[in-house]
Amino acid sequence: FDSLLALHDDAPRWQQMAQRFVRLRARWHAAGVLAVIRDVMAESGAELARLPDGERLLTDLRHLGELLQEASEQVDGPQALLGWLAAQRDMTSADAAEEQQLRIESDARRVRLLTLHASKGLEFPVVLLPLMWAHDGRKVDLPVVHDGVRGRVLDLGSEGFDEAVREDMAQDQDERFRVLYVAMTRARHACHVYVLPPTRPTNGNTKAPPCDPQRSALDAMVERLLARYGDGHALQSACRNVAWSQGWPWEFSRYTPDEAPAPPEPMVWPEPPLPRHQGKHSFSTLVRAVRINVAEESSAIDEDVLDRDDLQAMTDAPDDEEHPELLALSAVRGPDFGNALHAIFEHRRMGVPLESQHDFVRRCLLDSGVRSRELPIDALVPLVAARVQAALDAELLSGLALQAVPARCMRAEMEFHFALDEVSIRALRAACAAHGEPALVPLIALARINGLMTGKIDLVFEHAGRFHVLDYKGNWQGARLYAYAPAALRDAMDSHHYRFQALLYTVAVDRYLRHRLRGYDRARHLGEAIYLFVRAAGLAPGAGVWTQRFSDDLIAAVDAALGRRGDA
Repeated sequence: FDSLLALHDDAPRWQQMAQRFVRLRARWHAAGVLAVIRDVMAESGAELARLPDGERLLTDLRHLGELLQEASEQVDGPQALLGWLAAQRDMTSADAAEEQQLRIESDARRVRLLTLHASKGLEFPVVLLPLMWAHDGRKVDLPVVHDGVRGRVLDLGSEGFDEAVREDMAQDQDERFRVLYVAMTRARHACHVYVLPPTRPTNGNTKAPPCDPQRSALDAMVERLLARYGDGHALQSACRNVAWSQGWPWEFSRYTPDEAPAPPEPMVWPEPPLPRHQGKHSFSTLVRAVRINVAEESSAIDEDVLDRDDLQAMTDAPDDEEHPELLALSAVRGPDFGNALHAIFEHRRMGVPLESQHDFVRRCLLDSGVRSRELPIDALVPLVAARVQAALDAELLSGLALQAVPARCMRAEMEFHFALDEVSIRALRAACAAHGEPALVPLIALARINGLMTGKIDLVFEHAGRFHVLDYKGNWQGARLYAYAPAALRDAMDSHHYRFQALLYTVAVDRYLRHRLRGYDRARHLGEAIYLFVRAAGLAPGAGVWTQRFSDDLIAAVDAALGRRGDA
């Protein structure tokens, strides 16, 4: 347990252990399961041998490898072999397990209790047979199966039933004689056989001995020997290798060892230290304390309408009238519509106008659960197709529209994970403040975060040698174009903490490129973060498009704050 717990806080050793399992898995596929077990024994054999039962453990491990290798030729693949092993563990009886276990030299010092069937093929220095006299015949009940003229016969009481019963009992006794032979030929030096008077009563209700086929093979053999030689002493004189002892030779006494070992003191295991709290974090979980209604499951979780005060401030602008294209989609709002937009952008046929993909748009809307009483699906599909196409054609950066970016330069739904080791929120906020962004990190209700940071970036694309982060937003911000102008979008980005999200995504892409792009230079290769507010993109120059290129120094400072322990 301590070794496993140590891996929890030792990332290099954990990685080393993971690589070892990957190597063993490849070895399994290349050379078989026995090769893997031999490698494990070569690596850990010395350590296992030092255990109290190390010799037995290594022998059983080698034997298990041989059994698995043999079974692997009958099943298809590692998973099937593991299933076979699990089935064997569930089905194997104690006798069969004993029979399958290999013997080692140290076993010779032990007294072993075996069934007669398990002893077949084995040899022991001394064998004791205390209960062969009790190995009598089974009771014969209806029905009886025996050989007939035309094959096997199920006899329920024919004229030959009694003869069939006698034959069955005789065959049963023949089998008991074979077992007796096996039992008496296992000893190398001596075989001690305990017998009772062969003519003893069957039970307490009668004085008559059992008939010959019903008695044990030992009783039948002893009776015939005594009939021939008279008594046991004459038998001993006639047979050089037989010793006869009349009566029980020892007094009954309770066995106690010469020096009774003191009972072991109970071992008290110290309670393991509680692991540090670790969680799975994302942009949504970090701002949950700030915005209570953020959920995690949806890719459009943060695409809600603006607060009433923010919306009122934007729509009160005197120089802006309601825009008909914004009004056209005012009936569809919320995360379901945002999910549909994400699906359209991600799965559209590249290079084909969306006006030719209405069936695809319809499927995305229905699969995402978009419903509106005011706007039937047949009317909604062409409106959404035209709106998304306008967003694809909108200018994101100077001379750049998303429609012109080839598919080979895009990576949709790019997932990232990186470790958080006691990251201080105060240190993260201080790093941003030191580079001119004091309000970028929201007031997160945590002092430190520990565990794993995860996220999915809607789109990462490359253009002219620079890599950009892009996020689609379906937020409803009102029906006036002013609400989607650059100045209003800056307020919306801060209100929803989207700029903090953009910073996290940018740091994730920066880390990815640093490890995967040879000769990576942040100033040359890392581009802008772009947020595309789909409802207004393309309606006017700059409408619905927010961009920011975070400074290299800010990215470096945030990267350091997320990657090392900071001060709370």
